[in-house]
Amino acid sequence: MTKNHVLEFSINVNPSAMKGQIVFFLSVTADRQFYPKLLERILGELHDNIILSFNLANQVDAIGVNLAIDDVFKIEDIRARIESFDGVQEANVFFPIKLACPQEWIIRAIDHKLRRETTAGKYAQITVSKVR
Repeated sequence: MTKNHVLEFSINVNPSAMKGQIVFFLSVTADRQFYPKLLERILGELHDNIILSFNLANQVDAIGVNLAIDDVFKIEDIRARIESFDGVQEANVFFPIKLACPQEWIIRAIDHKLRRETTAGKYAQITVSKVR
């Protein structure tokens, strides 16, 4: 499953361990046709502040970036600048307090990937069920 990118792993950030830095999450929703260029531009513009970047929920119209910055007043400037890029529909900032990922989200993301792969003929019938 990892080899076929059905399961992917990432690093979670511990904001309390980053003394002197304000950690925040920037969620960007974009028009699909702009996504590849926007991803490249956003990562280029924010490279000094990026902790981790990823595509949200395996979508091709959402970009998520964990950022760290030393000045809280720069956060709105970053959000507004990214939101002004061509193709960006919306940019939102979130501050991590507690990390929670409902199991239903994980199952839905795996099912989505498996359906894409099944359509491509790579898998026989595979069903993902809730772990108890």
